Amino acid sequence: MASHNSINTDIYPAIDAKNFTGKLSGKTVFITGAGRGIGQGIAIAMAKAGANLALVDLKKENLASTVAQCKELGVVVLPLEANVVDQVAVDKAIQEYSTW
Repeated sequence: MASHNSINTDIYPAIDAKNFTGKLSGKTVFITGAGRGIGQGIAIAMAKAGANLALVDLKKENLASTVAQCKELGVVVLPLEANVVDQVAVDKAIQEYSTW
């Protein structure tokens, strides 16, 4: 399994942070499935581009690595727990985000 400490731009070239540099400072990005894989890669790329992040996964503890890596990049991170197939859980996560 590839390391998640950096984005493998050979696999995910479109999420290379240099494609977004300077465009996301002061913005917030809401990302589901951010605990691993593509979602984690997108979160790290957006953090490198300066975006604050609202990160969603099934369990908040799944987000620990992503949150830590993004905070190291100097952005604000809100970890949220929700199963995206459960509308009530999604509504709750969105409500928590909207009062953040």
